[in-house]
Parts: sequence; structure tokens; C-alpha cells
Amino acid sequence: MERIYERMQPNFFIIGAPKCGTTSLADLLAQHDDVFFCPEKEPRFFSHEETYKRGFGDYEALFGEANDEKRIGEGSTTYSEAWLDRYEKSARRIHDYCPSARLIYCVRHPLRRIQSNWLDIIWALDNDLMQGTELHQSDELSVSGDFNDDVLANDGLVQTSNYWRVIQEYRQYFSDEQIQIVFLKDLKSSPDAVLRECCTFLDVGPGFDFTDPDEARNTSASKGLATTFGRIARSIPGYRTLAGGAPSFLKALVRPLIKDSFTGKPDWRPTVKEKVVSRLEGDTNRFLNYTGRPRDYWILDA
Repeated sequence: MERIYERMQPNFFIIGAPKCGTTSLADLLAQHDDVFFCPEKEPRFFSHEETYKRGFGDYEALFGEANDEKRIGEGSTTYSEAWLDRYEKSARRIHDYCPSARLIYCVRHPLRRIQSNWLDIIWALDNDLMQGTELHQSDELSVSGDFNDDVLANDGLVQTSNYWRVIQEYRQYFSDEQIQIVFLKDLKSSPDAVLRECCTFLDVGPGFDFTDPDEARNTSASKGLATTFGRIARSIPGYRTLAGGAPSFLKALVRPLIKDSFTGKPDWRPTVKEKVVSRLEGDTNRFLNYTGRPRDYWILDA
């Protein structure tokens, strides 16, 4: 593929993981004078065949407004997803594209990441119900609306929390000096310190004064899920077309009937949790050791 102007090529990537604070970190880093962040936070270029086949021209056009910023970045969490071997192909393709790239990998408690990821998927499906459009992920998922059943049916939900396995793939192509690990817990409790570390890692001014570093973004708790009536409505033939064409005032009027807020988190069935923990435990211990965290930093079976 032929590249266009050098200055439009991204040279750092927030590769994930999904629901680990990547949106918050991306929004904050985008404030920096020496950072240009892709307006479309997740182009999904290196992970998705349909976008990758369009070529570098379309991709680099997304960064066309970049000027003299030292760092040009994007934040496709699909680059660390286990669905359809995405993280494997992304690691190789990013290296082929920019061998000197800096990578930021955000992580959180593996089980909580799964819960939050599932909520986000359900919200996206329900939002699709509201807007009357097709969800781009729908052909990759088997979603029943029951958390435990969906975890068992979608191996990618679990495998994406195998952080060591993911980062090992990237370490085949990038040195540890090119990889920065950010723990969501640290980003929440000490955002200024995390931002200084990220700025130092990216070699941009660490003394930059960021606005609202404590503000959380794209949280599951801020999103609504479909009510029982809403799920019934989705099953009616022609509903998507009707919903998509409805005027804004009508959507606002019926929204309380088909959507409700969700402030909790889905519960694990003991048997499902035990199975998931057994698949994550060894990987989690190796990852924590790699990052210098104690084994009890994340308690999986609590």
C-alpha cells in the first residue's frame, strides 16, 4: 500500500483493552499541544479487513488536520481484542506500518472488564434499536441478553482479558521501551501522575496542564439498557426502519418506555465464574509479574 505524507502517519496507538479507560486517556492526551489525536477515536484500520483493504490513503486522511504535533495517535481498542485473531494481525500490521511506534495498553481487573464490555455490547445493541441502524459487531457476537450465557457463548469476551497473551504478541514486534501499561485504577486515583508518565513515554512536555483529568468518560454506568417493552419492540418486523425514521421529539418522548438506566453490574453464576477464573488466572499472574504488581493486586475469585 502506498502511504501519503509522512506528517499524517500516526506514531502512537492506544491499543486497548476495551472498557479500561482508553476513551478518557485519549481525550486527555488530545488536549496536549504536542499531540494530535484522530477525531475518529477508533478507526479499527489494522484489525478489520474491510477497513485495511481500503489502503493507507483513506486511513491517513483521518489525520489530515495534523500540523506540527510530535505525536499523532489513535485509540482502536480492537487492536487488543481476541475476536477473529484481531490482536495478532494488528500487532504485525502496526509494526510493518510504523516500527518505531509507541503503544499504550490500558488494563483493569480482568473480570470487571468482561462485565463492563458485556454491558457496552448490550447498550450498543439497544442503542441500535433506538437509532434503527445495524450494529457493526452483530455478526461477530452471539448475544442473548443473559450475561453468563453470553460469556460462555463468546470466547472473545474472556480472551480479551488475557492481557499477558495480548502483550506478548506485541512484544514480538516492539521492545518494552515502546510499550506503556496504564492501569485503570491508577488513572482514576492518580490521573495527573499517569498523564505525566504517558507524556514522558511519548516524549512530549510532561508539565502540560490538563483540563478535568478526574472526569470519567464512556462509562457503562452512564448508559441505558432496553426495558422489557423495548426488547419486545425490537422483535417486531419493521421496527428498526420505523425507529430510524422517527423525528427526534418522538424518540425523546418514547425513550423512557424502551430504555432505562443501569447503575449496577451483572452477577456471575458461580460455575461460570469458576470456569472463567481458571482460564485467566495463570495469564493474570504472569502479566502482574511483568508489570511489577503483586499477585493479590487483582483477586479473581473474590
